[in-house]
Order: sequence, then structure tokens, then C-alpha cells
Amino acid sequence: MLLRISIITLVFIIGHADKILIPMDLSQTDHLKAYGVAYHALSEGIDIEWLLNYRGGSFLIDYVSGIEKECALSGVRWEIITPQQVVSIYGIIESNNMETVLLEKAPKI
Repeated sequence: MLLRISIITLVFIIGHADKILIPMDLSQTDHLKAYGVAYHALSEGIDIEWLLNYRGGSFLIDYVSGIEKECALSGVRWEIITPQQVVSIYGIIESNNMETVLLEKAPKI
């Protein structure tokens, strides 16, 4: 019952916006450039959810066409996912040894 309430709440919070998933498992074409895209998004003030232990530590970002272009130009694999898919991912994370970490600020290099 608690899981259902959590999922309904997530659907309400997420709204109708798509998200960009940058997988970090073996399907990723360039891991280093994927980290670069994440850094670029943080530098632009875009928050990222780091999905620890989900598909190699994937990144989940609100859909921004500029980030999609950055992925394409960098040769980074990305997926556009729907709110329903996001809820499914959160369910998988909740029921397994996984966690989400909100990244809000780019590290200083």
C-alpha cells in the first residue's frame, strides 16, 4: 500500500515532462563523455539525479533540448523516457540495493 501511494505521489510530482536517461552500463558508447555531459548540465544549472547501481550509475535529467544535442554531438548514448518509465525506474530502485542522489552543483575542477 505504501509503495502504491509513493508511486502515485511520484506521478503527481513528475507531471507530464519527459526525461533524458544517460545509461552508464555497457550500452554506453563513451563513458567519459557521458560524465562530461552531466558536468555540462550541472554547469548550466540543470539538476541531475544520479541513479546509483541502476544501469551502471545512470544519470536522469529533465528533458532539455540542449542536453539532447550535447549527447548527440558528443557521441553519448541517451534515451528519452516517459513519466511512466520514470516511475517504473523509481520502483526498481526502491525494491533493490539502489539509491538516487540529487546533484545540484558542478564540482570545481
